[in-house]
Amino acid sequence: MIVAACAWVEVSCGGELIQTYNCMVEQISTMNKEKYRLGQEVKNAELKALQSLINPHFLYNTLDLINWMADSGLNTDIKKVVKALARFYKVSLSSGKDIITLREELQHVSFYVQVQNIRFENKIDFQIHVPEELLSHLIPKITLQPIVENAILHGILGRVHREGTITILGTMESDSIHLVIKDNGIGMRATQVEDIMAGTSRSKIGGSGYGVKNVIERIRHYFGASVQLASRSEPGEGTEVEIIISVKTEKEE
Repeated sequence: MIVAACAWVEVSCGGELIQTYNCMVEQISTMNKEKYRLGQEVKNAELKALQSLINPHFLYNTLDLINWMADSGLNTDIKKVVKALARFYKVSLSSGKDIITLREELQHVSFYVQVQNIRFENKIDFQIHVPEELLSHLIPKITLQPIVENAILHGILGRVHREGTITILGTMESDSIHLVIKDNGIGMRATQVEDIMAGTSRSKIGGSGYGVKNVIERIRHYFGASVQLASRSEPGEGTEVEIIISVKTEKEE
């Protein structure tokens, strides 16, 4: 902890009061700065801990896929998977950065879908409609992938033909960015939506179960309580998740 030192000067009674007051103000200011610094360190540590929970199952499943491809002699497909997987984890690591641009985040989720499309025989039509002017804004890394994962495992793969479309839409409204992730999967009952949001849902196809809850916690760490995340779904009607975050760019960091 930083302790502020106050220089004491021999002054009149009134001057002593002013000196004491100024010293107290200086100490309070220093303590507040220290409290803020420590608070940020705690938040950053919690952020890293939360991020470490994400995606071990994805790596294990992909390594199993590569092993199966090797046994089957599918060398060309192995190259595709390894390339997409390497790019996916390159963004996941992001040179130690916790916060990345929306452009990088969209690349990250695209690499994830590439791997899943190889795994599930190109059953996922993945579309991104985000204006160029939004791509430099900042977002905690691995924000969109858990939501897209849920769309695949709980939505698309539940359809009869195990195929469907996932779309990410981005718009700017006032000083907020609106990101919508929607799919045309089987949809969910209200109780299922609640389970996924609470992190108590599990997929039989290797999903994390805690993905969306993790996303909520991490974006609130970064943007504060003003963040909004809502999920809307009906059986047979697909699912839509909307994230509303404040505008932040690299220049502001």
